[in-house]
Amino acid sequence: MKPYVILTDAACDADAAVLKKENISFIPMDYSLGDEMRSCLPPELPAIMKAFYDGQRKGDLTKTSQVSLSSYEAAMLPWLEKGFSILYLALSSCLSSTYQTAATVCELLQERFPNATILAVDTKAATGGMGILLERAIQNREKGLGVCENAMDLMETIPHLHHWFMVQDIQYLHRGGRLGTVTATVGTVFRLRPISTSTPTAIWIPAPSCIIPIPISGKRRCWRACARPCSRRTMTASPSMKTCSSPAPCWKTPRSCAA
Repeated sequence: MKPYVILTDAACDADAAVLKKENISFIPMDYSLGDEMRSCLPPELPAIMKAFYDGQRKGDLTKTSQVSLSSYEAAMLPWLEKGFSILYLALSSCLSSTYQTAATVCELLQERFPNATILAVDTKAATGGMGILLERAIQNREKGLGVCENAMDLMETIPHLHHWFMVQDIQYLHRGGRLGTVTATVGTVFRLRPISTSTPTAIWIPAPSCIIPIPISGKRRCWRACARPCSRRTMTASPSMKTCSSPAPCWKTPRSCAA
């Protein structure tokens, strides 16, 4: 089996110890917080994460920029020149054009390195969901699966991924243009925290023309509402089912867990 490395991007949440042990490389993602431009390259230091979320709570606008072709090349070329193949796990194409850009780079580099296999997988996931797929990819490699076999297994696993996520402050949706002023004001008064869900084929996020899905008040109720579907599936699924929690620093909950 030709040796290969596993790459992913900054949208992936995974255990820092696993990342260090397996020497996982990340594609950095640029973003702005207020007027300051930054580059995210996990695992981020707690102080940096705290500054980011503190800035959001104060009302600083955050924006992301598309990963450039040159950024992908800079991350992949060193491995290819050493004789490695590459398996890249990309942020969902439903959320970003990251995957499309990565696929283009993989095709271009494949022409330059015909003896290597360079694959980009659209995870249809983000944060903890990507982390689960990353751990599976690592386990597959340890079992001796080649890069193509590993990618096929991941694509068979992706349709079974489900995400539940909560927006702690409804004003974030207002500032991002997803909610009108009246809706955001009413939601803030009643302390509603919308919970959205996603599957590999669709993502339901509040939009100006949509009713906020599952508006719930109170942090504890919201956390239980997110955890309840996972608990139900865990009881009916196989013992190998994985769950992952990826809270912002304001949440006093475990960062990840397995069931």
